[in-house]
Amino acid sequence: MIARYQDSIATRPAHIRSWKSFDHSPMLVFYELTRACDLVCSHCRACAQKRRDPNELDTADSKRLIEQLSEFPDPLMLTLTGGDPLKRVDIYELIEYAVAAGIDVSITSTFRMLRDIDRLEGKCGVCEFRNVCGGSRARAFGVTGNLMAEEPDCNYLPPAFHGSPSCPTSLVPTA
Repeated sequence: MIARYQDSIATRPAHIRSWKSFDHSPMLVFYELTRACDLVCSHCRACAQKRRDPNELDTADSKRLIEQLSEFPDPLMLTLTGGDPLKRVDIYELIEYAVAAGIDVSITSTFRMLRDIDRLEGKCGVCEFRNVCGGSRARAFGVTGNLMAEEPDCNYLPPAFHGSPSCPTSLVPTA
């Protein structure tokens, strides 16, 4: 079943949909993987809780659901949501399974680690503005492969960074 879809993927690009295709295939599917989330916001639509619900689909059942989604005649976009899907230990396995089935996957997460200013590295880690700025995590990852690396395009040099072993001497201001 998965091989059938992959064999025909070149003839049915995901970005081209006719109105008739909506009669037999959804364009978007949102799968709430878990209600578990560290934030447990009171406004949360998912009624988040600290721990996973024991009645959540396990890995095998989740894969069966993904397989059923891959059987639609036209490709769809699967958004994994929750709570925080990163609370599932099998999240990467499920993403890989869906991609192998020819399904485009996106994920909504709190990305809580990105909010932890104590994990910021380089000049972002010592910057006095890290509580409000934090730099561009996407750009840091794109340039360095490390989400918590310093913002590569920031020209500001925090005072606490001067004299640091990772501060090039050419950047240290001379009075």
